[in-house]
Amino acid sequence: MSTEAELLARYSPVVQYDSLESYAADSVATMTDCVPAGHPHGNALRQDGGHTLAEVDPPAGESKLELAFLRSGRYRDAGRTPVGGADYLDVVDKDYVADARRMHGLPGYADQVYGHAKRDSAGRLWLQYWFFYYYNDKAFLGSGLHEGDWEMVQLRLGASGRPVQATYAQHSHGERCAWRDVEQEDGPDGPAPVVYSARGSHASYFRPGSYPQAPVVPDYNDAGGPRVRPALNVIADASPAWVAWPGRWGSTRSLIPPVVGADSPPGPRWHDAWTDPQRFHEEARPAQELGAKAGVGLPTPPRPRIAASRRRGRAIVSYEFPRPKPAAPKLRGLLLSLDGHGDGLPPATHLFRVTPEAGRIELPLELDRNRPYTVRAVAVAENGLATAPSAVELPAA
Repeated sequence: MSTEAELLARYSPVVQYDSLESYAADSVATMTDCVPAGHPHGNALRQDGGHTLAEVDPPAGESKLELAFLRSGRYRDAGRTPVGGADYLDVVDKDYVADARRMHGLPGYADQVYGHAKRDSAGRLWLQYWFFYYYNDKAFLGSGLHEGDWEMVQLRLGASGRPVQATYAQHSHGERCAWRDVEQEDGPDGPAPVVYSARGSHASYFRPGSYPQAPVVPDYNDAGGPRVRPALNVIADASPAWVAWPGRWGSTRSLIPPVVGADSPPGPRWHDAWTDPQRFHEEARPAQELGAKAGVGLPTPPRPRIAASRRRGRAIVSYEFPRPKPAAPKLRGLLLSLDGHGDGLPPATHLFRVTPEAGRIELPLELDRNRPYTVRAVAVAENGLATAPSAVELPAA
């Protein structure tokens, strides 16, 4: 009979990213180990009110922030400070795309998932897979944004030891379906579920496409990014110790979630689904994207035409829009991404306010002169509806 750890490994998911996605499901230590340029002490652990408890590279005599510092009870600092639920991790420079890309490129941080096995009240076994993303910016549109992002998918095993049901978390709710309806990819130990991570928000979907059921503005995944099976880390209620830490994985607070941001979340143990996976499944709605390509027929702004060139180590993107149709929604901005060929990093994607006719934009990423890039552009309307990407190649210098 297989152990719970073996079952978690057998069905560990494959993540399919959008072509413009800048944030990958990476190690939680990306948050506790990051020292951004210009911030020599790095990210910080703070108490409610802003008092600093630890920093990644602290001044002499102060506590060092690392994953092992997070725990329940009391911190292992000089004063044995009590751990509080209002404690939070703080990203100090707020350049989230740059931070996430840099940490993803360091050994041991990229492509990680956290597996948790839980039996429900009827004794049925659920396999949960928790993903951590450095930042959430829903579709890179400035809504629902918050530091730190925990997402989850789960599978219920039947009497045979094979999956029979699946639930994918999406924002504050989720969608469910039978295992037979889950897209599966063959792995060394059998079929693994495929998860479509929505651009920016990281909500989990069963199929690629546009998802108008998402709150505020639609979610998107064009299936044009990398397809990765993250490395599995098995976690339990208090193992490793950071799982029992009750604080928030980020400093973001919001008065009007999810319209103007959202609170940074606590870790997996502090979500209701952790203790009651069956209830989370029952409260999820049937998957709306199954049976047809999601989002077909939604009105969008005109699709941009783009060209790209290099100037002083930066990419210059020229854009123009065709004349919009009368029913087209009003343009909000242009998502532009730079994807370096073979660099192993997610694209660097940013939203720019633009004129509805034509213009030029300099992208902030410093280019490698010896590396070609793909430049992608997506026009986004004020109602959040977006075009399919336009793409051009930017050759090496």
